[in-house]
Amino acid sequence: MCAILYGSECWALNSSLQKSLDGTYTRMLRTVLNTSWQDHITNEVLYGDLPRVTDRVAWRRMGLVGHCYRHKDILASHLVLWEPIHGYRRPGRPASTLLDTLKGDAGAADTAELAACMLDRENWTARRAARLRPL
Repeated sequence: MCAILYGSECWALNSSLQKSLDGTYTRMLRTVLNTSWQDHITNEVLYGDLPRVTDRVAWRRMGLVGHCYRHKDILASHLVLWEPIHGYRRPGRPASTLLDTLKGDAGAADTAELAACMLDRENWTARRAARLRPL
């Protein structure tokens, strides 16, 4: 799984990319376990105690962002929660940003709540661990 997740800490996945990534990982698991989709084995049985690959991506992303935000010596720590205050998303641009993705990962309603969660290490660790529950 390490090769498929290379650089995933920076990914802002939309729902179609998440579905594609999970489907690819499911096909890889079926190949490794030598099972076909015609065997009618459900994904819950196939995955067992493994989390979805998109949950692993979210876990890694939350770990990097939380570390960068709390570590004030890193130059980019103040840019983690940067939001443009003007303008709009042009046609053809992604519908969600990394900040939108982080809010969804952490279950935060706004940027202030997300910042408060990241500063509280125990809370952030609990939210991060919740992403790795099996199917």
